[in-house]
Formats: sequence, C-alpha cells, structure tokens
Amino acid sequence: LGHDPHLWYITGLLHDIDFEQHPETHPTQSLGWFKEWNYPENLIHSVEAHAYGYNEFKTLPASPLAAALLATDELCGIFYAYRKMNPIPYGEMKAKSIKKKIKDLNFAAKVDRATIFTGGEHLSIDLDEHVTSLIKFLPPRRITNPKGSIRERVTRGSPRIQSTPHCSHTPSRSLSRISPPPFSSFSPVKPTPCLAIVLPHRATADASPTHVHPPFSS
Repeated sequence: LGHDPHLWYITGLLHDIDFEQHPETHPTQSLGWFKEWNYPENLIHSVEAHAYGYNEFKTLPASPLAAALLATDELCGIFYAYRKMNPIPYGEMKAKSIKKKIKDLNFAAKVDRATIFTGGEHLSIDLDEHVTSLIKFLPPRRITNPKGSIRERVTRGSPRIQSTPHCSHTPSRSLSRISPPPFSSFSPVKPTPCLAIVLPHRATADASPTHVHPPFSS
C-alpha cells in the first residue's frame, strides 16, 4: 500500500506508552519523550492525533497513519470486550456482530465510538470495510500442541521490535530517564493484535505463537 510497516508497527506499539502513569495528561509525556528521542514526525503526530477529544487534545489526523490509529484504537476495545464475552479467535468473528456492539452504547460503554468514526472519515473508509478488514487481517487459528492443549497462533504477522524498557506497554517508573536506542535500531519481536491491526494490510506471514493481550488500558 506504499506505507512503511515498520513505522506503523512502532507507532501502534508506543502510542499509549505513558497512559498507565499519566492518564490525566496522556499523551503529553510520551510526545515529549518522542521529540527528545528524535522519533519520526509522523509517529509523533499520529500519537497526538489519536488522543483527539481526550484530555483536551484537538489535533485531527493529517496522515493515513494518524487516521488509522484513531480509527482502530478504540475499535480494538470493542473487539477485546466482545472476545471476553464470546471467546473465539478474532478471525472467526462476524463483522455484523462487531458492528452491532458498536451501536450498543451499553456494551463496552467506555469506548469512545465517535473517534472510531472520525478516524474512519479521515482514512476514507466506511465502518463495514474497516471492521471486515480488521477481522481478515489478524485471523488466529486454533492448533493443538503435542500435549493436546489448544493455543492460538497468529497466521499473519508484522515487523516486530526488540523488547526494551522504554517500549513496554507498561512503562517502568524511570521511563523518562531512559536513553532509548535510535528508532532505526528496533528489531523484530512478537506482535500483539492491536499493533498488527493498525498496520497496512500487506504484511509478511508469520507463524510464531503468541498470547493475546488487551491492546488498551481501559
């Protein structure tokens, strides 16, 4: 699709890096860190724009990456909440079921539906296409290991980054004092659903097993 999947993946991974410690000002602290670390302007803009309407942030997405992050971030909350209620692989979910839950304001009530639609408008994609794409993009399949237990294996993958303290979803308390590696030095590690979902839909197949975790802090 002409986009940098590495940049999209890193942005998806880091966009909530300061949320746990600074929910009242998120993403102010992370924006400062990214600028200090000389991270790409598109990443910084996208992280700021994903907070549109939250903590008085008013920046609208001005790039496909920013629009995709805004359109997908809260929608992941719907997917995760639906999976808690109906524990099936994301790839087996039905688009009409997800759309029904989006319309049901009592379901995952803390999810801000307005940002999903705002992001979709700036991404020039309608809700049907967006939800269907997310379901198709990350279809875990059930496999049986030698002991007979069931686990999930992600059948589509993405560029992955090395696990370091400053890019953990739960930041360390000394996060702001960490000197991070250059952005270009990130190397692959296992993806998580939200991050893969945010990527453009052409990614390298990856059969590495992974455990699914919530991609948001609600």
